[in-house]
Amino acid sequence: MNINISNEVMEMNDKHIVEFMEDNDTKKLLKSFNGRTDIGFRGGMIILLNKENTINVNSGIQVPIRREKRNINTEHCINCTMKHLSSAAVQMEELILGYWGTPHEVFCMGNLNEASEQIYKYSHETALRIRQLRLDIFEKKKEATKEHVEEAISIYFHVKSFIDNPPQLQDEKKCGCNKKGVK
Repeated sequence: MNINISNEVMEMNDKHIVEFMEDNDTKKLLKSFNGRTDIGFRGGMIILLNKENTINVNSGIQVPIRREKRNINTEHCINCTMKHLSSAAVQMEELILGYWGTPHEVFCMGNLNEASEQIYKYSHETALRIRQLRLDIFEKKKEATKEHVEEAISIYFHVKSFIDNPPQLQDEKKCGCNKKGVK
C-alpha cells in the first residue's frame, strides 16, 4: 500500500511517522492512529484532522477520520439540465467512435441520469424523454447513434426554452449553482 504524508504532518515530527519512514511498517503505523484526533488516514494520505471524529475499522483499530460536508446537488435546475445534456451529447460522440467500456460510457449514462433528475420537477415529460434516451442507448441497443446525439441536442434546446418562461416548479427548492436555479 502506498502511503503519502502531508507536509503539515511531516512538520509535526510525530514519533510514529518517523518510525514509519524508517521501517515502512504500514500496520504498525495504522495501529498508532488508535483514538487519535489530530492526524488520520484519508485517500492514501496521512493528513491533519480538523474535527474530533474516529471510526472503527474491521481490525478493531480506531482510525480518526475527518467529516466533510459535501454539497451534492439534489435540487432541480434548468441550467444544470442543459449542462448535463450537452456533456452527455459529447460523450455519445465518443461512444459512436467506439469508446465503449471506458469512462465515456459511465459519464454519458451518468449525465443523462442527472439531466433527467434535474428537470423532473419542471417537466415530467422531458425527464421521461431523457430517461428513454438513456434506456435506448444503454439497455436496449447498447450502442449510440447520430440519432441519439440529435435527440439529446433537441431536448437541450427544448429545455433551453424554459429559461425565459420556466414551468411552475412543484417545490420551491432550487439548485445552488446560482441561487435562482434558472439563470
